[in-house]
Amino acid sequence: MDYDVDGIRRLAVRYFGGETDNKDEAKLRAWAKEAAAGKVDVPEDLRSLAMLLGGFSGLSGERMSGDWAFRGTGEERSSVRRLTVWFTVAAALAAVAYFSNRPVYGYDSDGRPITDKETALAQAACFERLADLETSLELAGGIFSLIGETSGEDDSGQGFGTGTAYSGEIE
Repeated sequence: MDYDVDGIRRLAVRYFGGETDNKDEAKLRAWAKEAAAGKVDVPEDLRSLAMLLGGFSGLSGERMSGDWAFRGTGEERSSVRRLTVWFTVAAALAAVAYFSNRPVYGYDSDGRPITDKETALAQAACFERLADLETSLELAGGIFSLIGETSGEDDSGQGFGTGTAYSGEIE
């Protein structure tokens, strides 16, 4: 069968967006089956899709051998289900307890909590350097203001230091 490569690409986009129906997925599976058999040329950008769909096809054929199903009475199966639910709840609570007991040392620029002490200390050192830079810039601004104020007479004729601010222009 001859497949339209652009049509397969459009189907792949719809497939990964969850917008395909059974007919579309059957067409994709048939294409992947022929691609795996080497009957269809597969472009580079569609190779991973062909491998993924081929893997799904292979998995769908897998069956467990032996007597693995629980074969108890209705009440016994109900007890097993209840135990499964309780173990799931216990595992979820343990995970919540583990992750909620981690200390938060700060937050990164995206607002995520920092729970690693080394990362928090490195970020604090970075902020300290930025604060030093800000102080240096403020001092430089003050010096420029003083230079502007003491550069000579202003319009009032009162002489030096009368409040003329530095404008940034060279006279």
